[in-house]
Amino acid sequence: MRLLYLSGDPGIPVLGEKGASIHVRALASCFAELGHELTLASPRLEPGSGRLPANVRLAEIPAVRPVECATHEDVQEQVARQSQAVIELARRERVQAIYERYSLTGCAGARAATALGLPLALEVNAPLREEERRFRRLAHESAAIAAEQEAFAAAGRIFAVSSTLAAWLSSLGVEPERVEVMENAPPARTFAPKPALASDEQIVVGFAGGLKPWHGIETLALGFERALERGARMRLEIVGRGPAEVILDQAGLPLERVTRRGHLPHDEALAALEAWDVGLAPYPVFEGFYFSPLKLVEYMAAGLCPVVSDVGELAQTVEHGRAGVVVRPGDADALAAALLALDRDRVRLRALGERARAAALRRPSWRHNAAHVLETLAHLRATVSAGVLDREA
Repeated sequence: MRLLYLSGDPGIPVLGEKGASIHVRALASCFAELGHELTLASPRLEPGSGRLPANVRLAEIPAVRPVECATHEDVQEQVARQSQAVIELARRERVQAIYERYSLTGCAGARAATALGLPLALEVNAPLREEERRFRRLAHESAAIAAEQEAFAAAGRIFAVSSTLAAWLSSLGVEPERVEVMENAPPARTFAPKPALASDEQIVVGFAGGLKPWHGIETLALGFERALERGARMRLEIVGRGPAEVILDQAGLPLERVTRRGHLPHDEALAALEAWDVGLAPYPVFEGFYFSPLKLVEYMAAGLCPVVSDVGELAQTVEHGRAGVVVRPGDADALAAALLALDRDRVRLRALGERARAAALRRPSWRHNAAHVLETLAHLRATVSAGVLDREA
């Protein structure tokens, strides 16, 4: 199949190291490895540490940036320009199907699919309009709503990364039979088995990802500090950067107990967390929590004991405490108590990590997800072709 993978979000550098970038490359690589001709279109193709198979063709398209637009008409002009570029690209590449990652005010995939009679599958990773309103500034909401409705209506199948997102789509009127949950997969890397922990060595507690307030960085810092005050034999290692770094700067944690690695390429980040014992995902109270964090699946695949907040589907992911520890969201004392308990029972810590690894390996792989998408698109393509024949008859 000749497939167009459309990632229209100007905030996702395809060759970068954001979780979204890693997700795009993981699926794109599998599409290509499964023998399909792939063109990946994005407004963000600048060089980065990420890599794609040599046979993946990259095509730069115009960006849609509502926050830079003065009027609704300016947004519509950018949408039209991106859509026309995608239509021309799909026609030139003789594309047979489109897979699009949902982007704020993006409907180029929908317009190309409609114009050329192509099947479209849409991947939804977040309620972007709500996210923009809550965490940033939602500009030109009417344009975002219109594009969202157009994209959702045109997609023959919508893949959501969590059941919370599937429910959100349903609340917007998307028919449940067009929506399917497709969870994030563990990394393809094989991690080394964990050795037993000696009673006198420090446990390594880690956090990987963007340092953002809604990732629970304040709870992380305070919980770790209180665990140390109660005698925990551990140190903290952090991989990632972001605006919440100032919280760590002001926390006053002992320098000898904290290592801040900053931003690392994904392969190096995975190598770093392989040396950890505990992986933290201390999200705060969050109404309508929809995240399906890549870092949590990576922690589990590496055999770490995950410690997660009881929000969204995180407790379900760690099998409600069988493959990790679940704590109250935003509760630094609960986090400290969980860390101290793991320090005092290191056999349990390792057992939880091993069960976490087993749970991660039971999840569908990126290759499995890619194959399922391709099967779905092949079915949609046959349905579109049958519809064309019916109309011609």
